[in-house]
Amino acid sequence: MKAKKLIATIMATVMAAGVFFMPQAELEVNAFDNWNSARVYTYNSVKDIAKVSICTPPNTTKGYAGLSWEQMELNMGVRMNVTQSACGNEARVMFNQKAASLGASVVKILDMDLEAYIDKNGWHNDIDATNSPLRIAMTLPSGCDTTKDYAFISIKRDGNLEILGDLDGMNNDTITVDSAYFDTWALITGPKGAFNAYRFLSPTAIDDLTFSNYTKYVGTTVSAGAACHQVYSIGMVTDAATVQNVVGGKTKIEIVDTVPGSDAQAIIQAAALKAGARSWSYFDLILTNGHNNRVYQTSQKLRLTVTVPFDYPVYADYAVAILNGDGSVTIMKDIDINDSTVSFDTNQFRNFAILWGAKGTF
Repeated sequence: MKAKKLIATIMATVMAAGVFFMPQAELEVNAFDNWNSARVYTYNSVKDIAKVSICTPPNTTKGYAGLSWEQMELNMGVRMNVTQSACGNEARVMFNQKAASLGASVVKILDMDLEAYIDKNGWHNDIDATNSPLRIAMTLPSGCDTTKDYAFISIKRDGNLEILGDLDGMNNDTITVDSAYFDTWALITGPKGAFNAYRFLSPTAIDDLTFSNYTKYVGTTVSAGAACHQVYSIGMVTDAATVQNVVGGKTKIEIVDTVPGSDAQAIIQAAALKAGARSWSYFDLILTNGHNNRVYQTSQKLRLTVTVPFDYPVYADYAVAILNGDGSVTIMKDIDINDSTVSFDTNQFRNFAILWGAKGTF
């Protein structure tokens, strides 16, 4: 805890020098009727808060929000609706007690409703947590004492509270925070320096990320096919001569949708959870030779490339979990640089799962 406070104090000193000052232009709110040209925007309906902004670059915001390859291809947007909260008395008591424990008081309670959407009047889906923090900036409510310090108390997905200190060290009438949780926020105020220990800066909140187009076909050295709902293509990377020597003539590799038996599912699931995967999809990896004989295990590992399921998030780590012949499971992380494919080496051709987890999981 002392180390965290020391780091926070150092950060506060740096921020006071203006390193994290948010230019006024970055606080501008995109007009609601410009939704088609502003795919990531804020809609602020709180009258005494002049401006609210998502400072994280738009493409990065979409990635952090967990949009899938399919949703990105549909040009789905992300918006944040900021409204005066109508939370119940229990939540208000909780906020007031937490603020009091910090020597602070509650100024205003807001609903910070982040959502993915297709059009302004159509489909939308709440995003209560992002895969990496977004940077949010807003002007303080009119009438706030700018000689005091300000922070937010945010309710996390697990119901616990987090304190978000102001990262904007030079502009006294704004507050800037990095957060991955978008539910109910309470703006609190206290003496100058009251929240220095809570100025947590995300190193990736303003990264400008680019994502490649989803790969729908991968090259292959032998005959290959994909009969799957959300996987477009599979390919053998190992040279054809080596494959033929190991497997036999007229080799074919296929990936098909499958539902493993309950025992196999339990084993794969346990391994996936232990590895930190957030979700996975089951498939069967079928290797055959010219006699149409299925080969379950080869004498050496062969390299395969598979397109990730279309409904997986674009900002994620991918891996595969192979069920071995002895009932154990091997987790293999993606070894290629393509955002939308998974490459791995295996000598087992059985039930397996493609996994995804937060960045850095595998």
